[in-house]
Amino acid sequence: MAKFILPQPVIQAISDDEWVLRERYEIEFVVRSKRYKLISAAGATTDGLSKPFWLRFIPLLGFWLGNKITPRELPGGWTHDQLYEGEFLPRNICDEAFLYLEWKNGLWFLRRRLYYRAVRIGGEVVWDNHKPKQIQKAREMNNLYCWELGQWTEVDLPERGINR
Repeated sequence: MAKFILPQPVIQAISDDEWVLRERYEIEFVVRSKRYKLISAAGATTDGLSKPFWLRFIPLLGFWLGNKITPRELPGGWTHDQLYEGEFLPRNICDEAFLYLEWKNGLWFLRRRLYYRAVRIGGEVVWDNHKPKQIQKAREMNNLYCWELGQWTEVDLPERGINR
């Protein structure tokens, strides 16, 4: 059985492309010398890692590249989805958090960089199409904290659309 450094969110499929968190989930990450903690409540959802469907059909590599939920990628993917949906941080910081968590969980260098480039290129469309209700729901299901002056303080949430 593979060992992963980061805690795994406990999720359950509710459709082919959506999973729900069954238990409260906490994860810490560092971006640009700032330490953050995301706490997700049970009931939060994800669509998995948004990988192009056609990747699943490449012989031998299809599962490796095309599967939307894999244990090594899940902590980073979960965190990235929640940060994106709630627009908790500027988009580039959300993407750097994803890169950090994939590194921390031992994802191979080229694969990690490929995924990071994909979210930098394709994430803008997703970010620009967020609906206010989506953002509000994500903010109700998640809390983001920053380590400052020896304690966790809740991050002040920006207004929608000002943080790219």
